[in-house]
This record gives sequence, structure tokens and C-alpha cells, in this order.
Amino acid sequence: MNQTFDITLSFIIGGMVIFSLIGLTLHFNGKSQEVKLAEITQRSILDTGEIIDHGFRKLGFGRDVNSSLVSISNKSITFKSDLENNATVNRVSYSEVTENGKVYLQRRVDNLQSKTWKTPIAAFSIFGISANGDTTNTITNVKSIVFELRLSEKSLKGDTLSVGVYWKRQFLQKIYKMS
Repeated sequence: MNQTFDITLSFIIGGMVIFSLIGLTLHFNGKSQEVKLAEITQRSILDTGEIIDHGFRKLGFGRDVNSSLVSISNKSITFKSDLENNATVNRVSYSEVTENGKVYLQRRVDNLQSKTWKTPIAAFSIFGISANGDTTNTITNVKSIVFELRLSEKSLKGDTLSVGVYWKRQFLQKIYKMS
């Protein structure tokens, strides 16, 4: 009888140890998935930022310097740029687009063929800065442009971690005058 009790107690204690180890393993796996998701989100914003940065660094290319910025509002911008360094003026626009309840940043390049690119985002805003440092959407008063972008993704567990990444950049208009 005493041996049966010892064996039963050993099984119970062994089961508790195994369940504890399984619980600990699941906890660490969940944390590593959250870290991986944060890393993927960070890489995504960096890749998006590189694409945006490439176009805006070339802002201001064209024969008529005053018309390099075509339009600007809180949720969209259109400007002229030479994206491929081939002396061809491209019309580049960024805008916030909502499709099926999801928000996207859309980049459109119009030259001989239109090319459209979209990426999911949480928030996006763009505004011009005047020489006084005030925000403005009047094209003639814009001296620099501030571009803000936020990505937000939920973790695989859903409610334990919300990973958000914020990217902000200020671009100055360059003046390239073609003869």
C-alpha cells in the first residue's frame, strides 16, 4: 500500500514539474514571437522610410524650380523629382488610401507608365513648414516638408503586446534648375 502511495505521489509531482516546464517553454516561445514581430515591424518601417527618403531627397528637380511642389495637404503630397537620375521629371505622389477598412500609404510615380505601390500603415500625415517655422499648405510658402508615418501591428497573441513604430523626417526642397 505504501509503495502505491509513493508511486502515485511521484506521478503527481512529476506531472506538476512537466506542466511547469511546458508552461515556461510556452511563455518563452510567446515572448520570442513578440520580439520577432517587433523586429519585423521595425524592418518594415525602415524599408518604407528608405523608399520615401529616396524620392524626397530628389525633390525640386525640374526646369521651373517654383513648380517642383505640385500639391500638399495633411494626407497627400505631389511633387516633381528625378528618381532614376536620368534627367526625366517624374511626378511622385504619396497619399493615404482606405480599402476594406484598412489604411494604406500609396506611392504613385507617373512618367511614361504609372507605377503604384501600397503599404499598410496606422497613421500618416504630411505638412509644409514656412520660413517662419509655421505649418502651411500654401505651395509658395513651403520651405521644407515634414513627413510622419506610424506602423502598428498586434502581436500573435493578440492582446499582450502592441508593437508600434513611428518614423518622422523633415525634407528641404533642393533647387536644381535645368537650362
